[in-house]
Amino acid sequence: MLNRPQKNRAPEPPQVKRDENNASNLVDVDSPHVSTVPSDFNAQEIKTKTQEARVELEKEQEELKKKYREGKQKAKETAKDVSERAQEAAAGGYDKFDRNKSNPVVIGNMVLLTAASAGLAYGAYQKHLRGALTWELVAAWTGGIGALGLFDYYVSRWFFQNKYPPK
Repeated sequence: MLNRPQKNRAPEPPQVKRDENNASNLVDVDSPHVSTVPSDFNAQEIKTKTQEARVELEKEQEELKKKYREGKQKAKETAKDVSERAQEAAAGGYDKFDRNKSNPVVIGNMVLLTAASAGLAYGAYQKHLRGALTWELVAAWTGGIGALGLFDYYVSRWFFQNKYPPK
C-alpha cells in the first residue's frame, strides 16, 4: 500500500481557463442588476449613471451661480441708482424748505404743529394722572387731529396758491 501512493490521491481539481478578453469587462454597480459593460468603457468620458447625474448637477449649479452673480450685480446697480435718487430728493426737499422758511404759511404750520403736539401731550398726561385716559378719548382726539390736518391742508394750499406762493 505504501508503494502505490498515486492511486490513493484525490483527482486533480478542474482548472479555470483564463481569457484576457473577458477580464476587461467591468461591472456597473450603479444599476439595479449586474450587467457587463463594453471593453471601451475606460475610454468613455462618463462611465456611470451616478457620474452622469453628478455632471448634470454640477452644470445646473454653475448656471445658478452665474444667475446669482448677475442678479447680485443688477441689485448693486439698482441700489446705487435708488441711493442717488434718494440723495437728490433729500437735497431738493431741504433746498425747498430752506428757500421757503420765511414764508408765513410755513411758519404758521410749524407753530400750529408744535402747539397741537404740546397741547395733546399735556392733556393726555393730565388725563393719565387722573386715570381718565381711555381708548375712546384717544380715538376722539385722533379724529380731531385728522380733521384739523385736513382743514390745515386746504387752507395752506389756498394761501400758497393765492397769497404766499412758494419760492
